[in-house]
Formats: sequence, structure tokens, C-alpha cells
Amino acid sequence: MSTGMRYFARHFRSSLIRLAVMVLFSSVICFYFSVNHWYTGVTDVYTVSLSVHSLIMMILTYVLPAAEFDAFKNRRNLDLWMSSPLSRTSLIVSNIVNGAIQMLITHSAAGLAVIIRMLVYNGAGAGLRVHNAVIFLLMSLPVLLAVYLFNCAVFMIGNCRLDGIIFILLYSILPAMLSGVVEMVKRCLVFKYEYDYDGAVRSGYSVISKLSEVYSRQSGPVITSDRQLAPLSGRYSITSGDMAWYMIWIAIGIASLVLAVVYFKRLRPEKVGGPSTNFFGYTFLLPAAGYSFLIMASTAGLIVSLLIMMAMFLGYVIFRKGFSFRLPDIICMGIAVLMVIVFKITL
Repeated sequence: MSTGMRYFARHFRSSLIRLAVMVLFSSVICFYFSVNHWYTGVTDVYTVSLSVHSLIMMILTYVLPAAEFDAFKNRRNLDLWMSSPLSRTSLIVSNIVNGAIQMLITHSAAGLAVIIRMLVYNGAGAGLRVHNAVIFLLMSLPVLLAVYLFNCAVFMIGNCRLDGIIFILLYSILPAMLSGVVEMVKRCLVFKYEYDYDGAVRSGYSVISKLSEVYSRQSGPVITSDRQLAPLSGRYSITSGDMAWYMIWIAIGIASLVLAVVYFKRLRPEKVGGPSTNFFGYTFLLPAAGYSFLIMASTAGLIVSLLIMMAMFLGYVIFRKGFSFRLPDIICMGIAVLMVIVFKITL
């Protein structure tokens, strides 16, 4: 067995307890909350909620990267690994694959719990359409893995645990912030309300949520003619725009795998614990997040804008590990102040 395979086998065994906890927790939650049943006084009503499964899996896409690469955010540990005969590529790929396998196992176990729950109710005559739930499980897995790979790359650009976690959180809300900015700008110009908010920039969670919403509806019982639901169109069908973002996120996942390997190979033990100077870290995220929130809060009170600016200031303190600000930091904060002044004068 090669050195890389021995390391992978050892790492997988060392994380079995984590895997068992994830499988047990997700399976129990999905089993008890994926299918709803109540009696109206006239008939039994059954509904399927695949959003429970998708929410748990999306949480794991944020937790697993931090769990897999936390050891490399310690200078002593990283120095030890860098001096081992195992190549950096084998090291990073082993950790990524281990997390992906654990996600696949947890995803399958939780999905099996959903299916078993549906079959139990079908035994009582619920008439739930299990095959549509299976389609959802198969379709959601590629996007979940793509988001996981993206978060691996994001966590990797941080030079410490806190920075990596902050980057993952900021990138998770960045699509919503950008969509909010686009909506605000279009409403202030000529487009008014003729704008699809969800269509601007979609996060991986937004893509998964749409899939779970559609297939939750389609996994429910067949409705009799006297209780017909609205046609499966619009929010209850997969559109070409949905499939476009589905493919975009798969492409992002593939690119993220390459970037994660590249970032890891550039790691230096002496930089661990220091400022995370990668452009796609604080340098990009603080202005992007701060300006987006200021634009969306442009019509709110001055207190809201001041709180956003205070959050930006705190972000730069965390970035520089103190109050030793650089000229670009001061310029970015100055632009934020100028934006608040302009908004309060013109709006």
C-alpha cells in the first residue's frame, strides 16, 4: 500500500466517530420530520418536506471543510506534515476525499431514512410518490459536493481557523447580498419591480432549496380531482434558469477542487496564524459585504449604517490582528463613510 493510501485509511478510521454522529443525527431528524401527517376531521393529510434533508446536508457542507482542515491551521501540525514523505497533493486530496465520502454516506443514510418514513406511511395508504424523493436525492448530491468543495477552497485561504470560518460564512451570504444590491439598483432606476430577485445570483443553498421545494411537492400524494393543487409550474417546477445555476455550481465545484489543491501547496508554516492576505479573503470580502449591506440599508436609519460601518471596522481589526491598518483599509473605510453621506443627502 502506498504512503498516500495508508494516510487516507488512517485518516478515515480516525474520523469514524464523527461520521457515526453525523449519520445518526441526520437520519433521526429526517425520519421524524420529513413527512408530516395530520387529520382534518374529514380525511388524513400527508405532506413531504425534503427541505429538512437539504438543510442538514447544507450545514454539513460548511462543517466538514473546517473539520477536515482544522489541523492544518496549527503551525506545529503543518510543519510536521510538510516534513513528512507524503506529498502535499496526496495530503490535501486525501482530506477532501474523506470529507466527500462522509458527506455521501450521510446523504445516503438520511435519504434512506426519508424513504423508509414514506414507505411506512404508504403502508397506511398515504400514496406518497417515493420515486420523486429518490430523484431529488440523486439530483441534489452533485450540488452538495460542489458546495463542499467550494467551502474547502474558501477555508483554505484563511491563515487561521477564525479567518477560514469567517470566509465560509461571508461567501455563503455573498450571493444574497449581491442579489439585494442588484434589486435595489434596478428598483431605483427604471426597472422598478419587474425583476426576479431569486434569479440574480444564486447560492448553492438556493439551488438545493429549489430542488427540495419542487420535489417535496411532487413527492406528496396524488391529489384527487376535488382537491386539485395548482399546476406544477413556476416555483413548483425546474426551469431552464434553475438548470443553468445547477450546472454553474457543478463547474464551480470542479474549479474549487483545483484551487483548494493550489492554495494548500502554497501554505507555509510561518504564515499560519498571521493575517490572511489572499485577495479573495478579507481584501475582497470586507468591501464587498460592507458596501452591499450599506446599499441595501440606504433607505434605513443612520443607526443601521453606523452598525454596518462598525462591523467593517471590526473586520479590519480581525484582518490585521490589531489596529495596524494599511492604506487600502483606510481607503475602503473612507469610501464607506462617503457612501453613507451620499445616501443620506440624496435619498
